[in-house]
Amino acid sequence: MQTFIVEYLKTACRNTPDASAVIFQQKHYSYTELDNLSDKIALGLEAQGVKIGDRVGLYLDKSVQAVAAIYAVLKFGCCYVPMSPGDPVSRTCYMLNNCDIRCLLVSREIKPTLVSALTSRDVTLVDLNALLADVQQATSVFSPRTVSLDEAAAILHTSGSTGDPKGAVITHGNLAVFLSWAVSAFDLDADDCLLSHAPLQFDLSFFDIFCAVAASASVVLAESADTANAVRMARLVNASGITVWQSVPSALSLQTVAGQGEAMFSVRQLLFAGEQMPRQTLLNLSRLFPNARLHNVYGCTETNDTFMYSLPANINEAPDPLPIGKLLPHIRYRIVDRSGEDVAPCQQRH
Repeated sequence: MQTFIVEYLKTACRNTPDASAVIFQQKHYSYTELDNLSDKIALGLEAQGVKIGDRVGLYLDKSVQAVAAIYAVLKFGCCYVPMSPGDPVSRTCYMLNNCDIRCLLVSREIKPTLVSALTSRDVTLVDLNALLADVQQATSVFSPRTVSLDEAAAILHTSGSTGDPKGAVITHGNLAVFLSWAVSAFDLDADDCLLSHAPLQFDLSFFDIFCAVAASASVVLAESADTANAVRMARLVNASGITVWQSVPSALSLQTVAGQGEAMFSVRQLLFAGEQMPRQTLLNLSRLFPNARLHNVYGCTETNDTFMYSLPANINEAPDPLPIGKLLPHIRYRIVDRSGEDVAPCQQRH
């Protein structure tokens, strides 16, 4: 069977073909347009000799074309490896080697040192804009490939702050379980509009991009110019009617530092993860997001969300510091000692 993420996309195309799937730079792209664009990219990948199971590097800035490229890779039965064009060449080369990437999609001119490195590694450099121009008149509908839930859907790399970056393999099964939980936990539906705040190479993007299509909802892609400016960010949220925001706490701190920023009344679910939430930022959020339920989410790249603490309606009643919350129902765990042996549960003291 085709991947469940592609099935979500096809379901949305059948049920709400003209509904907004992606909003970028104030332009709305329907589910039909997203599906067709991803088909054309998949056909272009096929022409480049990409094979089922290949790992395809996405060296792309966030855009509707980048989102379509993700779906194209998944339709092809391949694994996507998102990379930041702003990363040092050494980090990009490490990821290319680590994932044995043979095809790298780019959307802008790249550094000569990277071009040279790609040539020496036998990596095919594919300009996404040129690819789309070549297949623009194609009328073929791409037939999604068959993959199992155990196959890799994406590989995300950690920062490498304690050594070489680690490539975390995320399977289709991993994503299926996570999305099923997330759509239910936050009561997502077709009326929602999710904010894509994080770059595509971070695990937060799974929630933003894939939960939107799983719920037949919309996702708004925020650019770096938006996320770096509190006033622009608030205007984007209000103009788009964002209902679900997920970001790191430092992004929310930036919003509160602005002081007189616009309140964002449409946001009903506010998720923050990846860092400790400063107490003063937390207390200021009720003014910026007066109608939002707040959630402190915790997890590693390999599992995405692992724990969650949902704050009380009165933020002042929340503990300081915030707990990471309870283990989520889709997580299996073991507690071991230093030798790797299971540790028996502690007896609760009264």
